[in-house]
Amino acid sequence: WAPQSNSAQPPSNTAQPQPKPTSKKRDREAIVLKDVKIAEAAASLREKVLPSLTEPERKSLEQFCDFLQSQNGVQFNGEAVRTLGRSLLSETLSQEAKLHMTQLLQAAVTRPEVQGALLSEETHSPVVLFLHRFDTIQPITLQTAATKMLSNICSDQGSHDWLLSTQQRPMGGEQVAKQQVVVKATVTGLLSEEATLRKNATVLVYNLCLAQVTEDSAVELASALLQCLGETVPEPEAFRSLSSLVQLMKSFTQVSGLAQAIGVDLTQYSTQSDRLNTLSQQYLQLVS
Repeated sequence: WAPQSNSAQPPSNTAQPQPKPTSKKRDREAIVLKDVKIAEAAASLREKVLPSLTEPERKSLEQFCDFLQSQNGVQFNGEAVRTLGRSLLSETLSQEAKLHMTQLLQAAVTRPEVQGALLSEETHSPVVLFLHRFDTIQPITLQTAATKMLSNICSDQGSHDWLLSTQQRPMGGEQVAKQQVVVKATVTGLLSEEATLRKNATVLVYNLCLAQVTEDSAVELASALLQCLGETVPEPEAFRSLSSLVQLMKSFTQVSGLAQAIGVDLTQYSTQSDRLNTLSQQYLQLVS
């Protein structure tokens, strides 16, 4: 689970680039999850999902799979990403089909062409609306896949900034910002009783904290992290969680005050590894 550099390929000439906001260079690299392989995810989509779609949708996603699997300049069509987003909201599509779609997106969002498509509002709305229902998504494997997809969106700095946008838009009858949706999904994962979801939520929070969040979001995330660290968790998860908590404490005095009020005993972690010992000392300095 060590952070890995994202070696994204340059966009092809056929991509439809979208303007990306500029932001300060991150001092750490996002963790890129590479457990889903493009070839396998595309094969599963072709076999188990495409037969249940309309003819235009099938053609769009066939071309998308060809693009992802080809090294020979197959044209990218952003409509496929929009099709995937709309399908995730379908009431008739099976949860298994949605799982295959989300897994394909997890692998695909590291591609610059797909990142560019995601930055368009008309593409994002269905995906964000799907994530807005995160706490009701079933089964747990679909929640986990959605969490991993979000983590990989953070691999690109422009998409990361989009993910943490605070601009409020209508969603499900209320005004909601994307950052609120993402933070809610992250907290739900961190507090889950399911070990696999919880583990992947620590990757997501680690990646999110590479960028600046609002104070309200920081408090929400920190509350969940303090609760997680109060339990006994494996060293890699503890490292990601404590790294994130310390970063939030450095950014917001209110988070340091929250940590001081709630309190968490890090003794069990300080002896697990040198890096956890260093983070534990930083935590103690920030709450003192």
